[in-house]
Amino acid sequence: MINCLRYTDYALRTFFERAKKEKWYDNTLFVITADHTGKNVDDVYRVMTDIFKIPILFFKPNDISPLKDSTTIVNQIDIFPSVLALLNYDQAFFSYGRNVFDTTGKNYCINLSYGLYQYVDSDYIVLHDGQKIVEIYDQKKDIYNTKNLVNTLDPLIIKKYNDLILLETNCFSHSLIHNMMVSSKIHK
Repeated sequence: MINCLRYTDYALRTFFERAKKEKWYDNTLFVITADHTGKNVDDVYRVMTDIFKIPILFFKPNDISPLKDSTTIVNQIDIFPSVLALLNYDQAFFSYGRNVFDTTGKNYCINLSYGLYQYVDSDYIVLHDGQKIVEIYDQKKDIYNTKNLVNTLDPLIIKKYNDLILLETNCFSHSLIHNMMVSSKIHK
């Protein structure tokens, strides 16, 4: 693993040393991310969300904006609207992602893995089978996801998350089925 990290460090350093010499460098927004994590062999990293934790870096040369908190929940689908925000794009566009630099909304992500929707926010990790919540874990009190709260948590919290996940997945499916993902009427 250490050799992989060394090579990545070398490759990025070499790339940026060469890129700095190009006339386009100062006018470029660099986005660096991974598409997945490696295999986790240590039990500490067997937590559901850990298989999705990857780095993401937005870099603009000569930009001294404050750094974003590294614990913020971000999804790869958030890259597109975040890039547009960093480029000061002010036209309408369609995206299911959100601008990660906008602090007015709640940070969360939702994905589909092994036949279950996984919704993650700063409070809970929720697994949903498309009909109902099958597992829910407290992010702050149970960092290793060992205590499923689906039968003990306040029913109003369960309903809130169930409704939210159904809304998200149904809206996404509807937009996909009806070819609405090219609409320009969503974000402005």
